[in-house]
Amino acid sequence: GALQDICEALGVHIGWFFQADAETDEAERRFIVRHGNRRRLSYSGLASTGDDLYRHKGEEAGLVLAGILELTIGDDVFTLGEGDSFSFPSHLPHRYANPSGEETVVVWANTPITLRP
Repeated sequence: GALQDICEALGVHIGWFFQADAETDEAERRFIVRHGNRRRLSYSGLASTGDDLYRHKGEEAGLVLAGILELTIGDDVFTLGEGDSFSFPSHLPHRYANPSGEETVVVWANTPITLRP
């Protein structure tokens, strides 16, 4: 959430903070990300958004590729597994957690762009 606020204050896209590898050809760097150069955001030790629900403008949708995702939207708590998907307006109070000891992989899309660990 804080990084998104910084982006808005600076008037930059969140990708501005995650520049491509300088060793990659400049023309390719504009359009292509090779497997070995793929950027990853890792929230080591973090498996949830915490106890507090949060909200913001926009919409969210996602697909669980692996593992288990516990998604809270308002007063409702949903446990999603591989192949399950979700969609909700971001103004609703929400949070997520990984209730298992296994890795959970989710393709998550927000509009407008939001980054929240």
